[in-house]
Amino acid sequence: MMLDKVIEPDSLRAAPDGFTLGLRLPWYRAIPLSNVELDEVLIDGAPVALDGIDFELDGTRLPVSELPGKTDQFWWVPDTATIAAQVPGLERGRDYDVQVTLSIYPPYIRGLRRAVRWTRKMELK
Repeated sequence: MMLDKVIEPDSLRAAPDGFTLGLRLPWYRAIPLSNVELDEVLIDGAPVALDGIDFELDGTRLPVSELPGKTDQFWWVPDTATIAAQVPGLERGRDYDVQVTLSIYPPYIRGLRRAVRWTRKMELK
């Protein structure tokens, strides 16, 4: 479990309608996507609408709102997931403070909710 890599270093990339960002699993073993919740994404302190964010892992891309139904796909510890967010007006080459809050609910530990908030200053490439 590498908490310093919740936000993958140097992974902030410009996209036609916003940005993409790499995320790492803040846990020590694989969990189903149904037990992952993206709670919050901020760019320079401004919230990004969660209904405009897609989550991609192993070639499967879906809106974050569909994560609770993905009981058949696992996020493995060494894998980087990518979120794609719609945020107009970002400038390539500029540094942004990116903050992500991610919660996981390991299915093998009843009642546990582990929320991790991480901030990283990154250049939009």
